[in-house]
Amino acid sequence: MLSHKGVACFRNKPFPQFDNLRKIFGKDRATGHGATDLGLEEIVKEMQQTARVNSKCKRTPTDDTESSYKEATKEMKETFKEVGEKLNETIYNIGRQENKEACDTIDKVIEDIHRMSNINVKHQIKAIDMFSKDQFRARAFFKMTEEEKICYMEMIGDDSIS
Repeated sequence: MLSHKGVACFRNKPFPQFDNLRKIFGKDRATGHGATDLGLEEIVKEMQQTARVNSKCKRTPTDDTESSYKEATKEMKETFKEVGEKLNETIYNIGRQENKEACDTIDKVIEDIHRMSNINVKHQIKAIDMFSKDQFRARAFFKMTEEEKICYMEMIGDDSIS
C-alpha cells in the first residue's frame, strides 16, 4: 500500500482487515511467500454445504412425489370439469330464459295485432313476421299508444318501414 500510487488516498487510514489479508495472500504477491493456511478446512465445509443445498434442488423424483403430482393433477382436472359443467349449465339457463322472454314478447305482440280489426290480414302477417325477427321493434311496439300502433302497422303494410 505504501508503494502503489493509486492507493495514496488510503495511506495512514485504518484498515482492520489488512493484516488478515496479508496472512492469506502472503507478503510477496508474486510468490505468495509468507502466506499462511488459506483456511482449507473452512472451504471444504462450505463446499459440502453448497453441495447439500444443490442436491436438494436436483432431487430425482420418487414414487411419493410422482403419486402426489398425479393426485394433484387429477384433482385439478376434476375441479376444472366441475367448473366447466356449472358454467355450461348457467349459460344454457340464461339462454333458455332469454328465449322464453322473447317468445312471451312475440306472443303479446301477436295478441295486440290480432285485436286491431281495422288492419287487413296481409299487413298483420307482415308485421308479425317483422316483429318475430326483431325483438327491439317488438319492445318498441309495446311503448306506443293505440293510434301509433295502428299507424305503424299501416306503414309496415305499405312498405314505408322495412
